[in-house]
Amino acid sequence: MSGGGYLGRLLRLATIALILFGLPACSGFRLLYSFADTYIIDAAESYLDPDDAEQQHIEIKTQQFLAWHTRIMLPRYARYLSLSAKRIEAGTVDRDWAAKRTQDARELLSEVVFGAAPFAADVLVRYTSPAKIERLSQRLDERLAEQHEKMASPRDERRAQRQKRIAKNFERFTGPLEKAQLAVIESYVAASADAGRRWLETRAKRQRAFLDFLSQQPDEARIATFIPQILLHGHEIVDPEYGAITERRWTAIADLIFGVLSTLDAEQRRKTVRSLRDYAADMRKMAS
Repeated sequence: MSGGGYLGRLLRLATIALILFGLPACSGFRLLYSFADTYIIDAAESYLDPDDAEQQHIEIKTQQFLAWHTRIMLPRYARYLSLSAKRIEAGTVDRDWAAKRTQDARELLSEVVFGAAPFAADVLVRYTSPAKIERLSQRLDERLAEQHEKMASPRDERRAQRQKRIAKNFERFTGPLEKAQLAVIESYVAASADAGRRWLETRAKRQRAFLDFLSQQPDEARIATFIPQILLHGHEIVDPEYGAITERRWTAIADLIFGVLSTLDAEQRRKTVRSLRDYAADMRKMAS
């Protein structure tokens, strides 16, 4: 995803709730969600440099978005997790199921983007003057430079860190992974080791397209329409070839999920099922 840093962070919050990998425990999810408004508002302050009135408006829109997200999306995430738990418990995880679950996750993410767009547009419509766009452009460039700096670190070091991070995320649900499961992760990371630089190139193009669009001083309705386009189908605007790369990436993610979940032993399966159902219960409770 790319676009405004504020918008990106707002959507990452929702994506965290969807993907779940990376959260420490069910109570950890509730704790993280309780800080969601601060997470988003801090990003807005960093990227948009609002004055007092604008800051207050951002806070109102953030609360409205989170209310929508809690009421509409959390029950949908809960159903997604419950259905996943049921299949894992039955021990019938196959490649087709993993591909379908990955596609379902993509559709949920699209719902979040479309749902968030009006709230984000109500904020961004106030940031279309040349001075404000210049401030946003500088901040986005700084963030992009930080990503390039990370990419400049030794390749083996980056791969090892990524493997460790992915394994840790799985293990929060499964418990300790076995050698064969770690090998699946290693293979996934190795196959995508050089994807980062291409992603940064496309991200830079999308950011420029986003800024160019704001410089046209579009109204709120046009911004709300553009947000899903640039976030979900940005390659159609700036880099048509990247669409195929995105599809291959999602296929690789599905293969990773299949490779790990299909090889869970009985104890790993019980722990994973219990964790997913606990998350689902928490989400339903928060949405009620």
